[in-house]
Amino acid sequence: MSLFTVRQLSIGYDTTLVADIDLDLHAGEVMAMVGRNGQGKTTLFKTLAGIHPALSGEMLLEGKSVHDWSVNERARKLALVFTERHVLGGFDVRAYVALGRHPYRRNWHALSEEDQQAIDRAIELTGLRHLTTRTMDRLSDGERQRASLARALAQETSTIFLDEPTAFLDYPGKLEVMQILRSLATDLNKLVVFSTHEINLIPEVVDGVIYVNEGKCITDRSTGDALSDSLTTWFGKVKEIS
Repeated sequence: MSLFTVRQLSIGYDTTLVADIDLDLHAGEVMAMVGRNGQGKTTLFKTLAGIHPALSGEMLLEGKSVHDWSVNERARKLALVFTERHVLGGFDVRAYVALGRHPYRRNWHALSEEDQQAIDRAIELTGLRHLTTRTMDRLSDGERQRASLARALAQETSTIFLDEPTAFLDYPGKLEVMQILRSLATDLNKLVVFSTHEINLIPEVVDGVIYVNEGKCITDRSTGDALSDSLTTWFGKVKEIS
């Protein structure tokens, strides 16, 4: 059964950027969203995440319309990670990760034992145990990105959307983040969807690619060499168009 279902979705602003989008995304999958600038990739990402309104169509999360969940309910189902270099300097890593427990807290009551355990698990999974007391402004780009991912993990959602999670990272940092994303799907059965330009890193990590180009959205679930060939061919066509 599809965890996140999209039917006949049209996205855009004053005019339609991409129309007739159909997606069936499942628990345990890692899906990469790719597309050249200006073709609607970011708009699609924000629409699926519930940040930007769709022009038409339907989006179902766990069988229920995304918009029928309350804000808190949706935050318990879907976590978002955006890449940004602005940081909350006054927060140490543990306090920052603890922000992910907000959907479960009432009136900012003290963190429960369950909250603390969720925070511990998120920190452990992202390899941040040795940095818990360090403030966010003293982290490297890679460490900061892992802290953002840990915050999302602390939400304990079934689905995680990430916008350019490897931006600003060096190559080892990119690989590290990609490996974490893969483990979230394989070991924790989460649906992971991320936008990226890092096509060289995709084939070994993902279960499929969502291509966004020229008003169309196409899903390709080939793997290994077949996916590498598909990416090379697709980006070659994009280069010719650009």
